[in-house]
Formats: sequence, structure tokens, C-alpha cells
Amino acid sequence: MLNLGDAEILTKYTTKTTFIFHVTSYQMSICLLFEDRDTITIEEIKALLNMTDNEIYASLQNICTTKLPIFSRENGAEEDFTDSEKITLNLKFTSNMKKINCRPSKVKGGKKTDEEKAVEKDVLKEREFLIDAAIIRVMKSRRALLYNDI
Repeated sequence: MLNLGDAEILTKYTTKTTFIFHVTSYQMSICLLFEDRDTITIEEIKALLNMTDNEIYASLQNICTTKLPIFSRENGAEEDFTDSEKITLNLKFTSNMKKINCRPSKVKGGKKTDEEKAVEKDVLKEREFLIDAAIIRVMKSRRALLYNDI
């Protein structure tokens, strides 16, 4: 479950500048590909990491933006990535902050699969019993109602 973890990467762009990037596991694996090279294509990332298109695009989207240009894109500010597009390490990256959060923000209201809906329904059903038990416990401790009156 690589999509659930996160990591902190300590980087040294120059001898004087160090940054700590807080990234997801997917972003970390992409960043580690740049240890021995400055440029890589998305096609090579797919081949080396065995990731799907959606995982790669979601991971690169936050670290290739104009707001946080850790990597620069060959196509510039276009939204869609292409397989032949080159991603280059931005050696001119500067920031006032030492610790930089690169993780994508959580998307609210996304489409849920049938499995997720079933799990949510089971959780709500289980919580209902726990809430009822807690209410009864409080009422008994305060002696507000007898158990039979509930």
C-alpha cells in the first residue's frame, strides 16, 4: 500500500542550501530516480517503477507546479502529461522554508467504488451500536432513565 505512506527527504541542492521535502511514497520513489541523472522521461519512470499512468501523473502534479517547481517540465504549464515528456531536476529551486510539504491535498467528494460504499455502510452500522451503548451507559450512570424505560 504505497499510496498510504509518506516520507521526508533531506536534499542538498548546493553546499549551503538544504531542504526537507515531505512527500508521498510514490513521489519519493520518483525523486530517488534523480540521484544519478538530471532528466528522465515519463516513459522511463513507468518502466523503472512499474506504476500506472494515474499514479505517476498524480505524483508529479504537485512537484512540477509553478508554485513548487522542484522539477521542471519540458511542456511547461500544460496540464496533461505525455509519455515522451521530459522531467528535469530544477537546480535553481529556492524557497524561504526549510521544510516543504509536497503531498497532494485530499480530494473531497470523489467517486466511491461499490467496495468502499459497502465498507462505509458496515462502519456506520457498527458505530450505531457503539453510540447506543455509550448513551445507555451515560444514562445509567446519571440514573436518568431505567433500562426498561429506554
